[in-house]
Amino acid sequence: MNLTLAECRKVCRLLTDERILREVDTEEERFILETSFRDLTIALRSHLESYHREHPYHFGILKEELKGMLPGRISEKLYALCLSLMATEGIIAVDKEKIRLTSHTVRLSDESQEIEKQILDRLVAAGLQPPSFRELLEQVRCREHMLRTLLEYLAEKGSVLKISEDLYFHPEVIERLKQSLISFLKQKGEIQTQEFKTLSDTTRKYTIPLLEYFDRSRITLRVEIEGSSGKKSTSNERARKPADLQGIRHSRSC
Repeated sequence: MNLTLAECRKVCRLLTDERILREVDTEEERFILETSFRDLTIALRSHLESYHREHPYHFGILKEELKGMLPGRISEKLYALCLSLMATEGIIAVDKEKIRLTSHTVRLSDESQEIEKQILDRLVAAGLQPPSFRELLEQVRCREHMLRTLLEYLAEKGSVLKISEDLYFHPEVIERLKQSLISFLKQKGEIQTQEFKTLSDTTRKYTIPLLEYFDRSRITLRVEIEGSSGKKSTSNERARKPADLQGIRHSRSC
């Protein structure tokens, strides 16, 4: 049976009204079978249930990570439509780039709560020279997987800051250092690595990861500077200026 474009549109509208089809894209006039659409939402829910079982201390999963669990390739509009319906029906909660089942809540066991307290107490006491992951593992005396999972949970919750793969700091400690750094830069215009080392009262083990953290956080902006000869500095000599303080630089040199 040959139908004109107008007739096809009319049939699709009728099937949509009868909930046999679901419109995915109004501009491109794309439709999907309602049964196939529901199968997608069921698959998404199943993947979320599995994720929450495997990662009980994670608040949610990244949108793109969840999408990647679906078989084949689906359009962004279809994926967004699935999420929108599931959120409207109260199946999922969407927080910025993360998704979770509304039934999922993070509950720490008594043992985990005690380890959490030990972690936070030790990070506060250590200040800007916290123990490495291995050192922390020896101090709190728990399973490696549990410590790594709890650190991820605390970082996601904002109770600790992950500065590098091996270093975690208490947020209040980093905030105090940030304010000291900004104050120094306002007064001096730039800061050398050795000056930052003195300012933070840390060893190079912590100095470089902290400087790189401030770069990633856009507190400082690293740029090339010229040496005394007028040539560009070596790779170990960089200038940083805070993104919110024009003309103030951080100069990194060994």
